[in-house]
Amino acid sequence: MKLKNLWKRGAAAVLALVLALGLTACGGKDGGDGDAASAMLSARESMQKVSSMSYIYSMEMSMKADGETVEMTVDGTADMTMDPVAAKMTMNMNMLGMSLTGIELYMVQEGSQTVTYTGMDLFGGGSKTWTKTTGGDGSTGVSMEQYNAKDSFDLYLKNGANFKAMGTETVQGAPATRYEGVIAKDMLKDTLEKSGSMEQLDSMVDANIDDVLKKVGDISVTMWLDNETGLPVKYVIDMTNFLVSMMELAAENAGESADVSADKFVVSMEVTKYNGVGEIKVPQDILDSAAEIEG
Repeated sequence: MKLKNLWKRGAAAVLALVLALGLTACGGKDGGDGDAASAMLSARESMQKVSSMSYIYSMEMSMKADGETVEMTVDGTADMTMDPVAAKMTMNMNMLGMSLTGIELYMVQEGSQTVTYTGMDLFGGGSKTWTKTTGGDGSTGVSMEQYNAKDSFDLYLKNGANFKAMGTETVQGAPATRYEGVIAKDMLKDTLEKSGSMEQLDSMVDANIDDVLKKVGDISVTMWLDNETGLPVKYVIDMTNFLVSMMELAAENAGESADVSADKFVVSMEVTKYNGVGEIKVPQDILDSAAEIEG
């Protein structure tokens, strides 16, 4: 099995996962710290008052197959509003020796449809080429549910008993309490289904994600809550085991032997500001020039 052939099929699925987990916390097993449970419930209540947020995000991945090593990194910034749900993002990506920097994305609702505008400097001249992708229910394109922080945090913070307080650290110049917990397999499936990513992942890697989830244990999550506001300000999710299981199944379904290992697949997000984003609108020149492509 050629790693690059497998990787090309899995890379889009990985990016879909990064987006799906872009604003999710965690849930799962019973037990944990009672004070942590109270803090998570308070965070859940505080999130209902959030109208917008700005954040930075990153993903680091390293895996091996048949003796070949592939590393991939994604990082960027995002502004998002909750009503209406809309997002503006920047993205930098390094994969298979290829570097794409300064990618811009707008995700907005147009009628009942989710529309994504993507701008990339394809020719290195400093001018971006824009495309438009439409997908209404998340089965194609990007579902706006992936960016609704209120729904995401409400879904996972209600399971706050899974967390344990681990001390105080500094995040964005302010003290925040660090909590450690897990995403249980059933909660991860719920995340993927609600974000519209389940069908994307199934088709991209030719693997039933239910089969992947059967092989994956609980996924570790670290979250930081601001000591003054109680709001989530940072999280780190370790998806290494999920990546290995996904790629092994993709290889098996392709009729190839699977010799896959992963050193790292970590997704992180850090909030830089709450309630500071104005209306997100796609500039008219982008609306006029974007070439529509099938989702």
